[in-house]
Amino acid sequence: MLNIAVLGASISGLTMALRLQQSGHHVSVWDERRSFSKNTAGWLFHHSSLAHLRELGVDLSDRTHRITSGEQILNHPQNGDAHFESISTHGIRQQVLHDRLLLKLGADTLHLGAQFDKFQPEQGYIVESARFRDGREVCADLFIGADGVHSKVRSVQVPGPELRQLCITEIRGTTTVAELPEELMSSFKLYEDNAMGINVYLIPTGENEISWGLQIDLRRNPLAKFYSNGELNHLLAALSNFPELVRISIPASSLANSQYRESTDQELPDRFHRGNVVLIGDAAHPLTSFLSQSIDSSLEDTQVLGDMLDELNQGYFANIDTCMTDFNRQRRPILRARQRIMRNQESALKGNLSLKKMNPVVAF
Repeated sequence: MLNIAVLGASISGLTMALRLQQSGHHVSVWDERRSFSKNTAGWLFHHSSLAHLRELGVDLSDRTHRITSGEQILNHPQNGDAHFESISTHGIRQQVLHDRLLLKLGADTLHLGAQFDKFQPEQGYIVESARFRDGREVCADLFIGADGVHSKVRSVQVPGPELRQLCITEIRGTTTVAELPEELMSSFKLYEDNAMGINVYLIPTGENEISWGLQIDLRRNPLAKFYSNGELNHLLAALSNFPELVRISIPASSLANSQYRESTDQELPDRFHRGNVVLIGDAAHPLTSFLSQSIDSSLEDTQVLGDMLDELNQGYFANIDTCMTDFNRQRRPILRARQRIMRNQESALKGNLSLKKMNPVVAF
């Protein structure tokens, strides 16, 4: 069995640790944060991801909302056209998933306040240890970088193409309601207004919860100061152009407590590993997914890599490097296809492309 250090307590990092523990590996998880802030964002979550987590002992059936259809609506003054698609997915709040993973993993595995600094030996193809800014150090046979879009592990050991700014802002939050509107009982909505450069999605994540998100083209809607009252009023005025369901789901109080981030993109690197350091999740492929935030792709990484490390222990691969090379071979074509879909969505938001029936409503 291997001694494995996971660098980053992201969703992918925590899930990876659980999968490796299941196979009997010694696993530790290291994260620079000292505590985890509340996250109000919600996701679409494919049923296969739910099944994978259930196999790891994480049952989310009581905290997800079953969704059987999605509707992509072109928001025009004349109501526009809609594209309806049957799907099998679930709505879930990010905070719920992260908390359940932490609970299952246990405190002994997690090391907080550990800001990754460098590997030893520096620039080595096979590294022996990871060092942190506070002087701590962990030795391992394999290091897994799961430290997100702006991965320090990636920049130090597996540098690739630079991140690019998309000039798209994402604003996400969750609204508590007395009961779900009928239109959201088992369906999510994606409203696209390419003329305005604003998309709105609504995801039911519980019997009394609607998670929502806005994607805004900053070239036409400069909202860098959107938290100020003036900008909130500007956003509310923009949302008044959307159907009543949007206005009900995103009141001013929910908008004021939302989260804000600027979207980035990156060309897929030629490889996700170097020697005995491998990247997973957003650290490996920071894809801008307008609905799932790449969560399903990240969880697929953990499943595939976990199975391949089992095969390594069984002698199927000659060494870790060969195993990681095959991981790259399997994952890269799948991620490339999803990247094309997401970039089409980006182009449509910026008014450069018509999305009508061009893509599936969700790219899993």
